[in-house]
Parts: sequence; structure tokens; C-alpha cells
Amino acid sequence: MLQSLTNRLRRVTTTGRFVPEIDGLRFVAIMTVVAFHVLTYLRAQHPMFSAPHTESFIERAASTGYFGVELFFVISGFILALPFASHHLSGTSPVKLGRYLKRRLTRLEPPYIVSLLVLSAAWLFVRHAPLSWVATHLPAHIFYVHSFLLGTETGLSTVTWSLEIEIQFYLLVPLLTKAFAIQDTRLRRGLFVAAMMAVGVFSESQHLDALIRSGPPHLFHYLQFFLVGMLLADVYVADWKSKPTLWPLADLFGVAAFAGIFVLVLTRTYEYLLTAPLMFVAYAAVFRGPMLRRIFSFPIFTAIGGMCYTVYLYHNSIIWVAARATGALQIGNSLSLTFLANFIVLAVVTVAVSIPLYLAVERPFMNTEWMSRWFNRKSANTLPAAAGKPSIEG
Repeated sequence: MLQSLTNRLRRVTTTGRFVPEIDGLRFVAIMTVVAFHVLTYLRAQHPMFSAPHTESFIERAASTGYFGVELFFVISGFILALPFASHHLSGTSPVKLGRYLKRRLTRLEPPYIVSLLVLSAAWLFVRHAPLSWVATHLPAHIFYVHSFLLGTETGLSTVTWSLEIEIQFYLLVPLLTKAFAIQDTRLRRGLFVAAMMAVGVFSESQHLDALIRSGPPHLFHYLQFFLVGMLLADVYVADWKSKPTLWPLADLFGVAAFAGIFVLVLTRTYEYLLTAPLMFVAYAAVFRGPMLRRIFSFPIFTAIGGMCYTVYLYHNSIIWVAARATGALQIGNSLSLTFLANFIVLAVVTVAVSIPLYLAVERPFMNTEWMSRWFNRKSANTLPAAAGKPSIEG
């Protein structure tokens, strides 16, 4: 039954190739974000967490969950760069720009707009927000200019700011991937590393001045993470030939790198500078390490990771509604156990609610031919009976 469910949830890719390690990484990224927003809810609504107290280690660990967004940025850099790297480094067909942009539009926009319409209805009819307020925020979200036009990350949704960053990167990918045309491997990868560290220095300076979260977010606060993904795509295609071989020591390096990332984010120690190279090591180890590959390829992890876009769009709203409906769980006077209990319950509810949303609203748009099929079907259904033309099914 579990195998049947995971197969049903498996994402549809453009090439038809399934890379389980990537969806396993998506699982880790989305669960850290969910943990962060569960903690945000508890701090706002739960007496134990809203009253002055000494933070437990579990609470501090969950507070690093915002960095799950940066984990997603690395994955985006890898996935989007891969076909361009394959063309330049292994001689596959060139990427057609029109097809690339159409794929981004038809794959991501429909579920995104549906989620915004659902949230707009919730704001209007549940939270009784003014129609003028919703009418101001909705188009700004739809066109990915909310943070720039309105000067705030929050609006109908608290997560769309990161999608604005993603869109900026999508538009720059055809230009940035020209670097793969450099034939000298050392020069090409040296350029990626130099750019990654330069952006990291800039990003860290902005972070230290508290400008990253106070002003409108833009790509150059986060580009180093996308560049990590691009560098990984380079190695994946040129060195691993898209078939990474196992190397037992990679597990050791990977665990150390993941631990280093966690410590840097937990202590706020040059997290926007030093985590980028560690993320390259950690992600590479997931492909090469026998233990890490097995863990990150576990079917239930890849199934949930595969529907991370739906979970990301709706999770915060689900958390708040579910937590209010079930009441505030509390395990004695333990902050750690209380957080873990709430996190487990709310994460399970979030995934359970996201499954039908994913199957109905996101997965159908993963098929590259959905638009032509939809228009053909609509056209066939509207043909007069006397026309004598067969339907699309015929």
C-alpha cells in the first residue's frame, strides 16, 4: 500500500528521469520550513512559548528552519542548470529558450495562482479582510512583485517572497549557464567558486547590517546558493556522467558538512558566506555516500519531497487552522516534548491535507502536454454533432 501511494505521488519530470536523491533533499528542506512555522505559531499562540522562558535546544534548532529556503535554492540551481550543463559538457541538444520559459510558466503558475485564490477567499470570508486590501496584494503576488511594490514579504502568503527570488533566477539562468561553454574545467569551476564567494561576502555584509530581512529580498542576497547548485550540476554531468558512483567516505564528509551547516546557522556565524561551500559537499555526498543515498532515497521521503511545492504554498495556513482546531498540545512542563508533539501532529496533518491538493492542483501540470491536451479536449467537446469530426479520444 505504501509503495502504491509513493508511486502515485511521484513527480512527473520533463525528461521522464527520476532522481530520488533530489526529492529526498526537498523533503529535508520542506520539513525544516514546516518546523520553523510550527515554532512561529507556538510562540504566537501557546502560553508556554509566548511567555518569557529559556529556549530549549530543540526550540533553537527549530528556529534555524528558515534556512530550508536556502536549501531549496541549491536544488533549483541544480535542476535548472542541468539541461544547459548537459548540452555544453556532454553534447546533448541545446535548450530552446521558448520551451524553457513555457515550461516554467505552465508548470508553476497554475498551482501558484490557485493557492493565491484560495488564500484570498480565506482572507475575505474567514478573516474578513477588506476587499481593497486583497485586491492590492493579489496581483502583486501573481506577478512576483509584491516585495518590491509593497515593501513587505508578508501579504496573502508569508512564503511568496522566496518564489520572487526563484523567478529572478529563472530569468537569469540562460545567461548564467553560458559559463558551461568554458572548456577549461578548472577555469569554469573556479569562476563558479569565485562568484559564489563574492556574492557570499556581499550577502553576509547585508545580513550583518540586518538588511536581508528588513528590505525587499532580491536575488543577489541568495545567488551563492543557486551557484552551488550550478557547480553541482557541472560535476554531476562532466565527472559523474549523470551516474554518480558510491564512495563510502562520502558519508563521513556529508554528515560533517550537514553538521557544519547546522552549527553555522544555529550560531548565526557567517551563515550566508560559509554555508555555501559546505552545502556543495553535503549535496554531493548525498549522491555518492552509500548511507546518505539510501536515506535520502527512502520512498516516503521522496514522495513527500516530490510534492514540496504544494506543501510550501499551503503549509503555514494548514498549521494555523489545524492547531486552532486540535487545541494546544502540551506535554507536562517540557518545552522540547511539547514542541515535538505539536510538530509531529501538525506535520502529519499538513502532509495529509497537501496530498489531495497536490494530486488535484499540482501534479496534472507536471505533464508538459497538459495545455495542448486541455485545449484539444475543450475544442472537441464544443464541436457540433453534425460536424462529423471524431473527438480527441477517438
